[in-house]
Amino acid sequence: MKTKHFCEQSCDIVVPETVEALRGRGRKIPEEAVTAGLREVTRPARLEILCRKPLFILDVAHNSQCAEAMAGSIGELLPGKRAVFLTDVLADKDYRQIVELVMPLAQEFVCLTPANDRALSADALADYLKRCGAEARACSSIPEGIRLALTAAGTDGAVIAFGSLYLAGAVRTAFAPARRQWLRKAKIRARDSLSPEERAEKSAQIVQRILNSREFQNAKTVMLYRATRGEVCLDGIENSPQAQGKRLVYPRCVSKTEMVVLLPRSEHSWEVGYAGIEEPIPEKSEVITPEEIELVLCPCTVFDEGCNRMGFGAGFYDRFLERCPNAYIMAAAFEAQKTDMVPAEVWDKPMNAVFTEKATYRQTKN
Repeated sequence: MKTKHFCEQSCDIVVPETVEALRGRGRKIPEEAVTAGLREVTRPARLEILCRKPLFILDVAHNSQCAEAMAGSIGELLPGKRAVFLTDVLADKDYRQIVELVMPLAQEFVCLTPANDRALSADALADYLKRCGAEARACSSIPEGIRLALTAAGTDGAVIAFGSLYLAGAVRTAFAPARRQWLRKAKIRARDSLSPEERAEKSAQIVQRILNSREFQNAKTVMLYRATRGEVCLDGIENSPQAQGKRLVYPRCVSKTEMVVLLPRSEHSWEVGYAGIEEPIPEKSEVITPEEIELVLCPCTVFDEGCNRMGFGAGFYDRFLERCPNAYIMAAAFEAQKTDMVPAEVWDKPMNAVFTEKATYRQTKN
């Protein structure tokens, strides 16, 4: 007999009895209200979806009964699809039966060591899984395990994190920053995989979109950047007729957290600075205040259609943009850097628009 997941059992038993009891006391509860309420029910770490692309599900299947219920639910949710399992076990649990239950659903296993004296080590679990014929590898930390599992699953795959009760809380805590790190690296790889010829062609198309935008055409002071490490190259703006009469200004990092903006006086006003980026030389440039800037064009590593953006993680632009009250804030990126939804944090400054070789994405107001 198929074992139902705990969430289904709770809904099957508790909800009908509660609804009938309330109706017996004269409460009018229509069936559509019950259905709508059940649709919104969530239980942390019970088939909890932490992200959808790739699909990442967290479940506290810490014994064979729970693992059987989870495997049945996953089989229905992902018919014919294999998932990456991020897991840990306690040595005194029946982990052999747990493995047997989930093995038919597994693409591979990423193994962790629970924070408990009764833990089965990640290495021991991975060795056992390999002897059973599974692909498995051990990880030393939960953030590393999350990143490895996401990489193994790929954008269209699925990750199922399950195991000890200790795993559930730790994964929920570590997931957001670990996913941000993974997503940033994945999109940098996608960007860097473009050939020099592709990058030049796509950069030229992006530059043309920028030049045609009303924001560029109306701006008198435009903040650009000098491309590095595979970023969209904006050199075409500097040499365009549309840039004549505009002040093209550039950032210079002055500490590990802050940058200023300078207007180079000539082609000899440049030097290689922070992280190998070309920057204006202060003595050969004019200082520009943030209030003077009317358009900022930012580099990025990841963006989404809602115009959320992630940079390299140092926060230079996010801090600086707070001081630019008169500027439109826009980013230049390749389509390969787009994701379905950026896991934005409170400090991430959304863009007014993002220019790519195929489209101009504009932020919509709610």
